[in-house]
Amino acid sequence: MFLLKKMNGKSMVSVCSAIAIALGSSMLLQWLLQRGSSFTLFFVVFVVIGIGYALACCLYDPLKVYLAGSVFLMMINAKVIFDPVTDYIGGVGAGKFYAGVPHLVVGLGIVSFVIDKLRFPDRLSFRIGKSEFYVILFTVITLTAGLVAPFKAASVVQSNFYIVLLALYLLWSNAFRSLGRDRATKLFVRALSVGMLVQFGLCLLQLSLGKEIGLAFIGEGVLEERAGLNGSSITGTFNHPGPLSLFFLIGVSLLFPLVLQKRNFSAVVCFIAAIVGLVLTYSRTSLVIGAAVLLLEWLVLAYFSNKISKNRAALVAIVVIVVAFSMGDSIAARFSSLENNSNDDQIAHRLDHYRMAWDYIQQKPWLGNGLNNWSYVTQHTQLLTSVGSDIFYYTNPVHNIYLYVWFEGGLLMLAGFLLVIIHTLIGLLRKIKRRKELDIGLIASIVCVLAYGITGWGLFNGGQMLYIFYFILCVSNIKSDELAEDQ
Repeated sequence: MFLLKKMNGKSMVSVCSAIAIALGSSMLLQWLLQRGSSFTLFFVVFVVIGIGYALACCLYDPLKVYLAGSVFLMMINAKVIFDPVTDYIGGVGAGKFYAGVPHLVVGLGIVSFVIDKLRFPDRLSFRIGKSEFYVILFTVITLTAGLVAPFKAASVVQSNFYIVLLALYLLWSNAFRSLGRDRATKLFVRALSVGMLVQFGLCLLQLSLGKEIGLAFIGEGVLEERAGLNGSSITGTFNHPGPLSLFFLIGVSLLFPLVLQKRNFSAVVCFIAAIVGLVLTYSRTSLVIGAAVLLLEWLVLAYFSNKISKNRAALVAIVVIVVAFSMGDSIAARFSSLENNSNDDQIAHRLDHYRMAWDYIQQKPWLGNGLNNWSYVTQHTQLLTSVGSDIFYYTNPVHNIYLYVWFEGGLLMLAGFLLVIIHTLIGLLRKIKRRKELDIGLIASIVCVLAYGITGWGLFNGGQMLYIFYFILCVSNIKSDELAEDQ
């Protein structure tokens, strides 16, 4: 409630409008998935969403409504694939055509920009900077990887997804630039914080029921037992505990500097929800990375002589202690399972998977084996690798985003992917002394994604986390681009 009180009337309406858009969009996509409703119902739902959104943009700041809506729509993982390839694992799937939440957000963005141009003709200046150019370059490389792919049903839908992400990046970057650095970043942090609270609430509901809520149409996954635990995992609307843990990990690392330095009660509440949600995923990788990154953030803040609130530091310590006492046995069981359970020998499994990926990369090191084609290529051209004939390794992409990108698009795609990230980090490091707490959080969140990617492919699993990562890169790059102009 305190978080809601901190917002003014216009912000509240914008946020409520974004939530309504998210719910309405999920209903629309549910209808498309079921294909059991009449055209009349489809038309009514579509018209209501369109009119409601346009009205919100006319009454309040259209770019704020759009950006808040974009963040809330990250919580929804609904999609439609026409003539889908059943049980295909990789990217957004395989089929003739893909449509999902990113397409809807592009449409809403166009509406917002048109209304913004009519209401504020002097404010908007659409342009392409360095960060946008690098994202365009990476997208062109992914399309090349799609052209060389042997299984077009998988590469076409994934190329579709990357094109839409590029459109979103251009819309977001210019929306942020038009609003101004301070207002845009505050809006992002607040909207993401509320989104984490919503996701945390869904996870608690899953735990209390001990089963799925029934939200598969917006991305809820199947609850399964985790190795070393008696209870079920949680998925929220991220289809799998892995991407969900990465989402909470980003939230924890982004909010931690704000919790230690700002008098912001809402940030504290959201941080606690994120850290508890992270622990409840029981992702060993995310827990280790989270502990290491939080310690590094603390040291960086101390290095820059930032004033750290002793009360907030004590609160963080109390939260950690409470979590350790209440869930310590379960966490310990998850890690001990690596030694005691031969079926959970994840370290050996990962190493075998890496060696397998490397064998395939060596076959086509420059252009790769094709966008979103892991499952197809590995099953149809099985090399004599150390994994033998274990079907898991052939149907599930390698759990390392660098090997995964290299496999798909060769060294060219890997270089393009790293170029976007390196440009972002360099820009943030140059600006870190101007607005330390937020920039440290942004750097930490990107580092979390990169570190998690060493042993997990959650960034590319389904596309939802990649959507979120693009948004974070966009926020970070607008700040760094503006710094370059100021200098």
